[in-house]
Amino acid sequence: MAHFDRVIPPGGEGKITLTVDLRGYNGPVRKEATVISDDPENSSLKLTVMGTVKQVVQIRPGTNVTFRGTADQIKEAVIELIAARPPLQINKVESNLDEKISYQLQTVTPGQHYQLKVSNLLKEGSYSGYIILTSDLPRGQIPTIRVSGRIEGELSVTPKSIFMGKLPQQLIETRTVNVRSNRKKPFQITNLKYDTNLLKVVAKPLPDRSSYNLEVGANLANVPSGNSVETTITFQTDLDPQAKEEIQVRLVNQGN
Repeated sequence: MAHFDRVIPPGGEGKITLTVDLRGYNGPVRKEATVISDDPENSSLKLTVMGTVKQVVQIRPGTNVTFRGTADQIKEAVIELIAARPPLQINKVESNLDEKISYQLQTVTPGQHYQLKVSNLLKEGSYSGYIILTSDLPRGQIPTIRVSGRIEGELSVTPKSIFMGKLPQQLIETRTVNVRSNRKKPFQITNLKYDTNLLKVVAKPLPDRSSYNLEVGANLANVPSGNSVETTITFQTDLDPQAKEEIQVRLVNQGN
């Protein structure tokens, strides 16, 4: 942000005040501002502001925690909080992800060095939220820790919902759904159920046996003209015999 005198008399002086927002910066900083005037000999002038930002609390490796993969593959994240000017007293740790992650604050050096350990709790699904640390420092001196996760289950099913049918200018009678092991483990589809009046589904294992293609065909003759029908394909595998996977199917018959 800049504040400046807009009119400077001949031979006079003017003042330019530059304000730099350094929130989120750490280490060397260089900012430039360009002054445009009607001076015929020097109509453009660059001003450079340089300095070094030292955070009150250093956070290593950063303020973002990201969990990706299957639950048993995800490791605990450790964040170091080091006070540049001790003492630092952290009074409270809270999050909006209490059922999806666990977090624990440990003291390494009282008043100076802390460790925040964050672990994933979810077996499958996605989330995005934060961890807030409250201290005896002014508000905002400890940045919010952002946490996100995309946790994969035993299987990935793509897509989980499909559309087929007859439209005035389009006909979709077949679709392919891919089922793969996130651990690349060979598996078999042990149970496959669907409405045979509406669909025909063929499970085709791929060469590595760690994935299948489900070839889905629609029997549109059993969908009344001008109507749509929703149905479900369910299947189980020997990777987790108790788990049931579902694919939602919508059939539409708008043709003549």
